[in-house]
Amino acid sequence: PGFYLCVSRLLVYKHVDAVVEAFADLPDKRLVVVGSGPLEDRLTASATANVTFVKDITDDELTRLYTDAQALVAVAYEDYGLTPVEAAVTGTPCIVLRWGGYLDTMVEDVTATFIEEPTAADVRDGIARFEQRSWDREVIRAHSDAFTEKVFIGTLHELVRGEAERA
Repeated sequence: PGFYLCVSRLLVYKHVDAVVEAFADLPDKRLVVVGSGPLEDRLTASATANVTFVKDITDDELTRLYTDAQALVAVAYEDYGLTPVEAAVTGTPCIVLRWGGYLDTMVEDVTATFIEEPTAADVRDGIARFEQRSWDREVIRAHSDAFTEKVFIGTLHELVRGEAERA
């Protein structure tokens, strides 16, 4: 427990390289990267001793990593970005890029710390700001309830019903 977590396909636009690079200058902090992809060899070769890569894990193992993590780090330009919502289900706060879907699913200083750019410097700054706050894992879990399948279906039904009434 107490490590930072990055769950991502290892692709250029996911900016996992910036996260790994950030931890090179944070030797007292640990990062676990879950994923595989074309950048796997390059990322593992450049990683410092405080970065661990894992892949091919079960859903239960991933849930355990989310639960034990101090925070999830997600800095890709995503339209939605599922991993911060998955982390929130376990009460784990996030460090995310101030962009796209993260703006719809995360609440600054409640569920996440936002960074401005997917760079190692911004990731390090985000971690420093993240660690200055206290995080209520129950509030984060409760926030994730807004993204359940039941809520989604209910909202969709309301929208369709409203359109039908206007027609």
